[in-house]
This record gives sequence, C-alpha cells and structure tokens, in this order.
Amino acid sequence: QSQSLVCLNELITDALTLVPDCLAYLSKLQCAEVFRFCAIPQVMAIATLDKCFHNSDVFTGVVKIRKGLSCKLINNTSDITSVHQVFNEFAVSISRKAQKARRGGFEDPSFEQTMKICENICELTAV
Repeated sequence: QSQSLVCLNELITDALTLVPDCLAYLSKLQCAEVFRFCAIPQVMAIATLDKCFHNSDVFTGVVKIRKGLSCKLINNTSDITSVHQVFNEFAVSISRKAQKARRGGFEDPSFEQTMKICENICELTAV
C-alpha cells in the first residue's frame, strides 16, 4: 500500500505542475461565459486532486468530491479572482496533507516537489 500511495502522490504532483499554465490560460479569457465553461472543470479537477492526494481509498473504491462542494465551486467560479481563491485553498490543503504524512513517518520521494509546486501555486494565487 505504501508504494501505491507513493505512485498516487507522484501522479498528483505531476498534475499540479500544469496548474501555472492552466491559470495563465484562464487569465486570458475575456468572455464571462467562455471563462466559466473553461474554469469550472479546472476547479473541480484541483478539488479532486486534493481529495485523492495520499488517500488509499482511491485503490479500494470510488473517491469523489461531495455534491455540496461541487455546487459551491460551480456557483463561486465567476472570475479569475474566485478561481485563484479555490486553487490557493486546495494547494494549501495538499501541502498540509503532504506535511502530515511526512510527520507520520511516510517516506514520499515526491514530497519536495509537491511542496515546491504548492508553494508556487500559492504565490501565483495570492489574493
């Protein structure tokens, strides 16, 4: 199970490295409807990455974000500032999970990269 979590965390860390490009793309969209069309799947994705990070339930069942959170994300995704808030919140959450796992004795080879990309996301999304 430990090696499975190492792999999962590395995959999520790899996905997080795409966030700066995603945010740059979203910031260039002018039309509100197009912005929401593109931004909603991205906020759902970062929420799902947070839910899956260091979560062994991924290997035994279905891991999904709650409907209430989905509704909140959809309703609050109106502009780049709201998207930045969401990405910041989940980057902080992922970094906390990584730190908690490390304090608990989990050896994650991607820990430093996870922390670095989460810090980068927080810098890009600072409000």
